[in-house]
Amino acid sequence: MLVLNSKRRKLIIVVFSALVLLISVFIFVNSSMDYEASHSSSGAIADIIRPGESLADREQTEFTIRKLAHLAEYFALAVSATALCVSVDRFYGRKFYGCALFYSLLVAVLDEYIQSFTGRGSTVSDILLDLVGITLGFLLTLAAFYVVVFIKKKLK
Repeated sequence: MLVLNSKRRKLIIVVFSALVLLISVFIFVNSSMDYEASHSSSGAIADIIRPGESLADREQTEFTIRKLAHLAEYFALAVSATALCVSVDRFYGRKFYGCALFYSLLVAVLDEYIQSFTGRGSTVSDILLDLVGITLGFLLTLAAFYVVVFIKKKLK
């Protein structure tokens, strides 16, 4: 177990909990946008990335931006949720890494459910992209944690 005082342990858990909550709210706010607002957001980003492109190319760019946003949002959510679970494990000895996966997937399903009321619809492909982001975030966070633990043990 890590040797940290009680206040610092609680602060780390509060910070990761707040991060999980903020990312979840960000995802739900984005999913509550109607079709026009969503396309306007991705269009603004497309203008920055690829200004002056043709209409057909722009539609493809916006589509790619929206799909990458799904991947990135859920990657960030899984990283923060996994970091929270790892922190709880390291500080209190309770392993429940599966909760990070369950919570992230629950947010993905709720995200698509919310979108079904906005006129944008919900798609299985978006949930699959979310799942890829969740899996990458979860595995990379655990790998980083175990690499740090391995290095610390070797240095002792």
